[in-house]
Order: sequence, then C-alpha cells, then structure tokens
Amino acid sequence: MTAKNRQFNSMKFQNLPRKEYFEGWYYKKATLDERTVICFIPGLSISKGKTSPFMQVILAQKSGETWRQTTDWLDYADKRSQDEPFSFEVGKNCFSRDTIRIDFITDRLKVKGELSFHNMIALPTSSWAPTIMGPFSYLPAMECIHSVISLDHTIEGILTINGDVIDFTKGKGYIEKDWGGSFPSRYIWLQSNHFKNEGSLFFSWPISLYWALSLQATSPTCTMEESTIVMRPISGAAAK
Repeated sequence: MTAKNRQFNSMKFQNLPRKEYFEGWYYKKATLDERTVICFIPGLSISKGKTSPFMQVILAQKSGETWRQTTDWLDYADKRSQDEPFSFEVGKNCFSRDTIRIDFITDRLKVKGELSFHNMIALPTSSWAPTIMGPFSYLPAMECIHSVISLDHTIEGILTINGDVIDFTKGKGYIEKDWGGSFPSRYIWLQSNHFKNEGSLFFSWPISLYWALSLQATSPTCTMEESTIVMRPISGAAAK
C-alpha cells in the first residue's frame, strides 16, 4: 500500500520514511457523569536514527467544583504494530480502532483496564480530502498531517485509576492522530462532544511552513446552528 493510499486508512501506522519523524494517536475517554476524563497518547518519535516509542496519559477529574489534572509519560524499548486489523502496542498497552487495553504504571499515575468503543462516527473521505486537512495532506513537505478517526462514540468498560474503579460505560470518546516531521510550533486546538443535543465540535489552527511559503492550514471551522454542530473544512467538503 502506497503512502498516498494509506492516508485513506489513516488509523494505520503510516511510518513515513523521514530522518526526523513522529506519529501518535490520541484517545480521549469521558465517563457518563463527565467527572473523569482520561486521554491516552501512544506513539513514537525518530531522531538521529533512534526510534523512541512512548505513551502519555492525561487524567482530569472533578472533585466538587474543582478540576484536577495529572499527566505522566513512559518511554518504551519497543513497539509492535499491525495493519489488519489495526493495532499498536507499547509495553503491555494495546490500542486498536475499537478497543484499548491499558497497563500504565508510574509514581503519579496507575491505570489498568480495558475499554471498547461502539457506534463510532467517522468523517467522510474523498480523493480531494483523504483526511480532515483536505488537499494539504498530499503536500510532501507538510510538517504534520492531522486525521480525525472518530468524532464521537460510546464506551463500555472499566478502568482502575490510582486504586479507584471507574466505570466508563455509556460515556463518550473521541480519536484522532498526527504524523509527520514535527508538530506545529504554534497552534490552537479545541475539541468537545458533550452537548445537550448530539454533536461533536473541534477546531484547530496550526501555522505550517511549506518550502519557502507560510501557509495557514486550518481544520474545520465550527459554528452552532440550531443546536447542531456544523463543520466546514477548507477543502469545501461538509459534514453535519
């Protein structure tokens, strides 16, 4: 499968042949009561010939009216990946399109358990827009390619977080990923899929350099119209 064709299956490990490279998946999961939100970011970076698999966990929990956030990071000696069906593993942690198995232990964060995802909502793709970046995703020197895997889905399963058993069943999730030579040095990024009516909103505005030109590559602008999230990618495609 060529690099071009792989973009239509962007959940897969792209593994572009670059001297400096990174690739990472972003799995966000929230409980039904919205008092626990946890994000898992598995991935790898390649620099000066050295490949460094990693995993970051970001935990936000609400106690009373106060939110507390904890984050930690682990480096791993190796990673394992598979295209069909997709999976990416670091340590004892395994990530696929519709399940994750977590065994992440540090001094600050101890997370174990398994979650499955259902009723996943994906963005439509086309030859013009294989990812949310539209035709910008084809530019060979674009520093970073962004793809939204699941705008919204329901969750089933339990995680044990720092000794507390947290039920994520009927909660909501979101999945995206990035890959390329480097992450944008300046960007704005917002995402939510918790509204009174069903919907998912995200907004990103990175500033990317392509050859000698400075281009503003913008993911969908989002507006609220009659309680419905309307997303308008710069490619001209629309998802509602």
